[in-house]
Amino acid sequence: MKAKISLSFAIAVALAAPTPFALTAPALLTSSAPDLTGVWYHIRHEQTDLANAEFQRLKQKYPQWTPDEALSEALEALNRPPAPAKPIAPPMSEASNPQNKPDEMSLLMGQLANMNDSQWQTVSSDLIDRAEGFALTERNDDALLLMGWINMARQHFERARDLFSEVSDNSSKARNDAIGAAIDALVFNAIAQNDRVALEKLFSAYPVQTQPLLRGAAWDAFDNNAMDKANMLFSVIDERLGRVLSLAELHRNDEASTLACSTTGNPEVENWCNSALATQLVTRYENADYTGSIAIAEQLDERGGMTPALNQLYGWSLANDEQFSKARVVFGDLLKQAPDDKESQNALIHAYNYDAEALGPLAAEYPFVAEFIASQHGELAWGRKQFDLANRTGITRAKATVDSNLQAYVGLTTRHRNGLRGLGHLDEQAGYAGMSTVVDDIKIDLSVRHERLFSGTGAEGTFFGGGAVGTTFTGDTMQTGQGIEVDVTRQAKDWTGYANLGYLLFNQPVSTRFTGALGGTYFQPNWQLSIMGYRQRRKDSMLSQTGTHWRGENPFTTAWGGVLQTGMKGLGVLTLNDRWAVSSSFNFAALEGEGVKDNGTYSLRMDMSRDLLDNIDSERLDYLRVGPYISWQKYDHDLSDFTLGQGGYFSPQRFVSAGASAELLSAEAQQWQIRSRLSLGWSSVYEEGGARFPLSPETFGEVSPSNQKGISADIFVEGQYQFASHWSVAGYISRSHAVAYQATFAGIELRWYAAPRRGVTSDTLFGSKPALKDFLF
Repeated sequence: MKAKISLSFAIAVALAAPTPFALTAPALLTSSAPDLTGVWYHIRHEQTDLANAEFQRLKQKYPQWTPDEALSEALEALNRPPAPAKPIAPPMSEASNPQNKPDEMSLLMGQLANMNDSQWQTVSSDLIDRAEGFALTERNDDALLLMGWINMARQHFERARDLFSEVSDNSSKARNDAIGAAIDALVFNAIAQNDRVALEKLFSAYPVQTQPLLRGAAWDAFDNNAMDKANMLFSVIDERLGRVLSLAELHRNDEASTLACSTTGNPEVENWCNSALATQLVTRYENADYTGSIAIAEQLDERGGMTPALNQLYGWSLANDEQFSKARVVFGDLLKQAPDDKESQNALIHAYNYDAEALGPLAAEYPFVAEFIASQHGELAWGRKQFDLANRTGITRAKATVDSNLQAYVGLTTRHRNGLRGLGHLDEQAGYAGMSTVVDDIKIDLSVRHERLFSGTGAEGTFFGGGAVGTTFTGDTMQTGQGIEVDVTRQAKDWTGYANLGYLLFNQPVSTRFTGALGGTYFQPNWQLSIMGYRQRRKDSMLSQTGTHWRGENPFTTAWGGVLQTGMKGLGVLTLNDRWAVSSSFNFAALEGEGVKDNGTYSLRMDMSRDLLDNIDSERLDYLRVGPYISWQKYDHDLSDFTLGQGGYFSPQRFVSAGASAELLSAEAQQWQIRSRLSLGWSSVYEEGGARFPLSPETFGEVSPSNQKGISADIFVEGQYQFASHWSVAGYISRSHAVAYQATFAGIELRWYAAPRRGVTSDTLFGSKPALKDFLF
């Protein structure tokens, strides 16, 4: 006879059977312990990750719970590869009271309860449908739970969830844990299939339960470099930090930045945004996108993410974008925070475009600005060859080479000019000594000199004095005399002033008169202008330089000559670019001497030069200039003869020359220095001649006109050498050759400095003296 058994008893008996793991079934749930149905289900199905996840979920939910030995051993065996994974029947709750049901339902549910996982997966759908119908109709909690787990085994997770949801409140704990297991399964299944739509629905319906699972899966994907999946999962739960980091790993930096910078209330994401913006600021600055870097800096500033280093870049971006006023504010604020920061100091100076004038008002507030202005003035002065001014500003190289207020010197010069002896021929030797010092930024130079001029004896038949030379020359063959000169120079920003006063020579044939000069040079960045008024001796011959005597009959002696040239000269230079420059000079003067007809002269010259230092090694050179020139000069009268009324100086009515010139100067502040000039050209000279005695009312013959053309050349070489810390020597030699003129010059000078020096500068070269150079630069 077939015995009747209850449904609950049949299920309980089936679940009490020994498991393949030789483990006893878990104890029935109590009101204070979690429902282990889900974790046992995952263990039976060898779903290691799901079992571990469910186990961890239960431990978090029930912190006071201590897992029993059977569960711990089952999990340990599941996590020990390779372990045979065989199904373990989930326990069933006995919370509901057994009821007497028809034999068919009891037998069916008992059969299903005794089946293993594989059998559940292969049983016919019709049988499952009938069992579910019985469970739903009878509202039996154990049957509903059993059918739910069978659907879990068949991976019908949504159906399982629905069946679990039908369990009554009498089995609420078992119901809730089972539903949780179904939802977990749905989540893990959707994760495996990358089904974003399903995950979004699950998260929307069960946010509390699904968020930890999705977050954990997302970070696992991130750690495993599955960035697309990680980004999708982070997006489902709107995990901003994870989304930002995964987007960045996918090189979708713009999206990452936009997302991070639109997030508030998340310090980690906000910091990431600031870091990303900082990186963009640096990158755009390095790529010269200054407008972009400025915009990012201002965005960062609004977020409070600017640092001193980023503010530096912000300021430089503003300056490079020519927003100098804003840049000055930024760098000024940085200096208030760190007054001694060199980068901020240099940046502020840059923001003023290195304009010393504009920086002037800040000098009192910032000592480094005052130092910069002084150094700028010093470097500018050095470049303009204003070495005394450069020394006063305190720049190092000037202090090393110029810093000496007291100097003393002695020298010898010689000059030879070709011509007829007794007339145009001239040999001059001069010795001099002097000293210089600086008083209140004014350099004062005082010197005394002795000159000896030799012309020789005029040849018979030549014209001199009152007529033709006879068998005895009646003029002077030599003159000697002394003189004194004082030079005053003042160098200041943008200009140099110069004055000279001389009294030469004390015992010459004609009366001694004062000579002198007064002038200055004005400097601008692209041009310079030098003007000088002067009154100087005309040193073409002994007659023009010192005057001479003619001794006539009865006896009659006449002194005449000593020509002084009084006028003005100027030179302007325009710098076209770093290499090219043009210059123009002029000179006009009146000439007069004792017993000499008055005269006037006018001249113009144009030069163009190119500095070749960009094409050669310039470590030892200051400049190397080459270029063409053209000049023109005229005198009102030809007074080049040596009779009474004549001046004995070169005075053509047309003197045109054109050619090319080159000039070289070695580096400043070295132990030695040289400078050389060379010009080569073509000249045309026309002298009209005229009355033999231009001051006589009567005509006593004419001087024949002349017109000469040919090659002209000039070379000038000078140098100086410091052979001890307090001593140096300088010298020069020059040779000129023209159509109607040849001359040679040479000189040497020994110098002593009160303070030691470590180099020489071009202002102490012979050719830099205004008397030889004509101008102040």
